[in-house]
Amino acid sequence: MARPAVNGAGTWTVNFLRDSSIGENLLAHGFSPLGRYGPNFKVAYGAVQADRIAVRSASVASEAGASALRTESALAEAAENEMATVFRVQPRGSSDIVTGGAFRRSREAGANLVDANARRRALMAQVDSADPVAVRRALVDAQASGAKSPFISTTFDESGALQSLADLRAKGIDAELLTIRGPRAGGVDFNAAFEALGGRTKRFQDAALQEFGIRDLFIPARGKSRSGFEIIMRR
Repeated sequence: MARPAVNGAGTWTVNFLRDSSIGENLLAHGFSPLGRYGPNFKVAYGAVQADRIAVRSASVASEAGASALRTESALAEAAENEMATVFRVQPRGSSDIVTGGAFRRSREAGANLVDANARRRALMAQVDSADPVAVRRALVDAQASGAKSPFISTTFDESGALQSLADLRAKGIDAELLTIRGPRAGGVDFNAAFEALGGRTKRFQDAALQEFGIRDLFIPARGKSRSGFEIIMRR
C-alpha cells in the first residue's frame, strides 16, 4: 500500500489508525495520532510487531501440535488396518474349517467344545497378562508346543511353508498349504513380541519360524473369521 503524504495534524495517520488493524493495535499501545509521529510511535510499533510475532508463533506451534496429533492418529489407524498375509501347513481333515493350538489338540484328544475352548481361553489370558515375564513365558510355551498355544499358528515364511508341505507329502501325509490374509492387529507376531519384551530367554532357533499366531477360535472355510481373517488359497 502506497504511503500518502502526511499533513499537519496527521490526516494520513488518523485515517491509517481508523482503517487498519495495525492502527488499532498502535492506539491500544499508546500511540497518539496528534502530530506527524507521536513521541511513542517507535515503542508502540515495536510492541505491535512483538504481539504479531507472538501470535504467529503461537499459531505455528498450535498447528504443529495438531499436525503431530493427526500424524499419530494416521499411524495408529494404518497399524490397525495393516493386513498380513501368512501361511499354514496342516494335514487335510474332514472339515475345511481351520482351528489350531490347544483347542485343536484338546478336540483331537476327545474334549468337548466347551472344555477345549476353556483351555484355549486360559492360555490366551496368560498371553494377555500385564506381567511381561508371564507373557514371555506364555509365548515361549506356545512356540514349544501346540498343546500350550491359544493361537492358530501360521508363518510369514512362504518358502519355509512350501518346504514343510513337501516334507509331509514325501512321508505320505496328505497335507495342504493355506494362504491366509487378515488384519495384523488380530494376531501376534512372535518375533516382534519377543523384541518388545526385551528378547528371547530360550529357544532362540524359533525366531526362524517367523511365526504369526491368529487369535481366533477358528477360520471358516468361506468368508472371514471374527477378527477378519480369510483363506484366500489352498494348495
